[in-house]
Amino acid sequence: MMDQKQFTMLLAERAALQAMLAATPEEDVIDRGSFQAKLEEVECMLTQVVDVRAPAKTRLTSRGRPVVGTKEGE
Repeated sequence: MMDQKQFTMLLAERAALQAMLAATPEEDVIDRGSFQAKLEEVECMLTQVVDVRAPAKTRLTSRGRPVVGTKEGE
């Protein structure tokens, strides 16, 4: 399972590879091939991600008396 930090790093790596690929001349076949292979690897990893968002956290409080079956202060 991938966490949010790893997912963000993959997105950044994909953006960097796309920029390097765009800046590399067509004549530099070896460099372009290397960037393209790594980009495909990163994109494959990104497609396997299901959901890396952290679950939302909430705290519910009330001003009334505790509800039956709950403990005060929790």
